[in-house]
Amino acid sequence: MRWYTLMGILVLGMVVITGRLFWLTVINGDEALARAEGNRIEWVELPAPRGIIYDRQGEALVRNIPGEKPNQVKREYVYGVAMAHILGYVGESDGFGKMGVEQWLDNQLRGQDGAEIVETGADGSLRRLGRREPVVGEEVRLTIDAGLQRKVTEVLADRKGGVVATTPQTGEILALASSPGFDPNLFSGQLSVNSNQEKQIILTSPDKPLFNRVTDGVYAPGSIFKLVTAVAGLETGKIDAATRIEDTGEIRVGEFRYGNWYFDQYGKLEGSVDIVRALGRSNDIFFYRVGEMVGAQGVADWARRLGLGESLSLGWAADSAGLVPDPAWKEKFKGERWFLGNTYHLAIGQGDVGVTVLQINLMTGAIGNGGKLCSPVISNQLSVISCQELGISQKTLELVRQGMKAACSPKGTAFPLFDFEPVVACKTGTAQHGGKLSLPHAWITILAPGDPPAGGPEVALTVLLEAAGEGSYEAAPVAKEILEYWFKERQGMTLRPG
Repeated sequence: MRWYTLMGILVLGMVVITGRLFWLTVINGDEALARAEGNRIEWVELPAPRGIIYDRQGEALVRNIPGEKPNQVKREYVYGVAMAHILGYVGESDGFGKMGVEQWLDNQLRGQDGAEIVETGADGSLRRLGRREPVVGEEVRLTIDAGLQRKVTEVLADRKGGVVATTPQTGEILALASSPGFDPNLFSGQLSVNSNQEKQIILTSPDKPLFNRVTDGVYAPGSIFKLVTAVAGLETGKIDAATRIEDTGEIRVGEFRYGNWYFDQYGKLEGSVDIVRALGRSNDIFFYRVGEMVGAQGVADWARRLGLGESLSLGWAADSAGLVPDPAWKEKFKGERWFLGNTYHLAIGQGDVGVTVLQINLMTGAIGNGGKLCSPVISNQLSVISCQELGISQKTLELVRQGMKAACSPKGTAFPLFDFEPVVACKTGTAQHGGKLSLPHAWITILAPGDPPAGGPEVALTVLLEAAGEGSYEAAPVAKEILEYWFKERQGMTLRPG
């Protein structure tokens, strides 16, 4: 009896074992095999180092360095805050480019990740079964001059505003800085101490350090818009070099008053003024009258022709179109008629008109390069130089440049640049905004040299300081310090295509 019981137990055990083996090898064999293989074979990703970004002289602006994890590659931004709005950064968690050139050229810079298959033996030994090498991302050279960029950032310091410098003949961007800025190394995981706290401060700051004030900020241009009104008056034949307008100190239309800044501040008149002196002294009465002669639509049309009121479609940075108002716009969006006072405001860059710093800079470049509006270029490697002939007569351009030289000469408005060498051509602006309690935006836009060789000016420089005060007192000294660096400390440097 015991023998039969023992045999029964053995048979039952064999059935159970056989059934289990059948389940593991036949019914669930593929899954079990995969699990077994997974336990001894590991697929290891090999991230591709991102392509290096260089300035126009071949200086590296970023470095690839090892991260905390095996095979991890992180981005280190050599210039920190100075290049933040140009380069952007690479996200710490996902490795994708955020903002700036890093986002714009993410596909080219990323390269192709590699991988290797590694087998781990029972004794812990490793054996490589296969490997695909990573392909390093493309290198990119920008038109930016790293030294100038650092100087611009240093001069801006903790001021709120933006600066851009370009080559007028090509639209190549030499420097572009928005302040306040941020350190991109915080967002790429390079600065670990208190980095999360600092990132939150940046993200929630009312000063918006991530916001690009050069390309995306829209500001009342104030008197720098008089360059548009001057071109419109000369090109429509409403005025010429001989036209003179009497400075009356103010114009009254019904209950409304439109004054000249010099009369309002000092109670003085400037007599009979021509176009060159009007630009040099930024005479409001002259430009009120020119705006009235040309008409609101004519001024608005020339503003758009000179690149205002339209997006630049940059790709590497967000940009705003700004606004050039005209009678149709006011009727459509405000449901109001256009009055003569609106024309006066438009003619001197006040009212509803809004521009970006980069738009003003490119317009300034067009006045200096013979009348070509160039698209902004940040890398000749990836963008084609594209300049559109505006059809402005050389006589008009010469008169406007003379007026800009007068602004940077004794008795002009830009007194910090009176003794600057080389001579520069400029226009200051003091733009009212936000009511009487707000300080005006301070502007200056410059062509240097103002007496250029046959090839034209070397640089167009535009400075905006938000709610800072008068352009001559606030923006002009900033521009002077930047130009001193460019022409004195880097004198003799020959610019190469970026």
